[in-house]
Amino acid sequence: MARIRSIKPEFWRSPSTAKASPRARLLYIAMWNWCDDHGVGEWTPRELLGFAFPNDDDVTNAEFQSLCTEVATCFGTEFYTINGRRFYCIPAWDEHQKNERRANGKYPRPDAPDACVDAEVHRNAEARGTSVRTHGKTPAGTEEQGTEEQRNREQRNPRSAVAITHDLDALFSAAYDHWPKKADRKDALAKFKKAAGSIPVDDLVNVIIRFGDAYEATTERQFVPALGVWIGRERWTDDLPTRADASRKPTRTEQNLDFVAQLAAEEAMSQRGIEA
Repeated sequence: MARIRSIKPEFWRSPSTAKASPRARLLYIAMWNWCDDHGVGEWTPRELLGFAFPNDDDVTNAEFQSLCTEVATCFGTEFYTINGRRFYCIPAWDEHQKNERRANGKYPRPDAPDACVDAEVHRNAEARGTSVRTHGKTPAGTEEQGTEEQRNREQRNPRSAVAITHDLDALFSAAYDHWPKKADRKDALAKFKKAAGSIPVDDLVNVIIRFGDAYEATTERQFVPALGVWIGRERWTDDLPTRADASRKPTRTEQNLDFVAQLAAEEAMSQRGIEA
């Protein structure tokens, strides 16, 4: 049974949403309604296609599978199977939904011992030259796995969990160097890694650098938010900070300071005249 869900307004301006096609965005929202109170849903192409696009007869099964792959690559949604049953999990779930009084989870999560990556979604992603989250085990018995070509590809491009972690640390350091306020680095790194699970990490790094440079140029350091706070609140959806409008009228304090400075300058000139 479909459920009412809430989605923050920031979703529509996020880099992940911008990368997805309109139909992929619509499918992703439908998946929020379809899943349980923990962001996990069981699905078949026929059922989920009929729910998400009940009046769109032109959406073929092949296109729908492609849309599922797009949802996985753009939004980080995890598609996996357990004993032939197909599931998905939405990583950004807790950031949008209120957790009070939610029912117990109905479905197993992607870290279950017998969970495997959904081969169909994963195969489509490889054909598109993209990657999907692979929390579960690699599915056995598919044509792509276990071949010499696959092993050679892995040898050319080894991507262990340790290597990926080191990459994230290096990318974070590059972005952090541009942030003018150096505070709570450990918290900022944790928030960075969490955000990297829901939006492309390159986009995250670039937007941190852009905002960091903008803050450096326009904002006193004491008013710059800590990077961890900024990431946690998804402040990359804000407008870039700018300098105060130069055409605004000066405040009373500014007028008084200018007057005092003018008097001091006149006094200095008068003093030099006396000494001469």
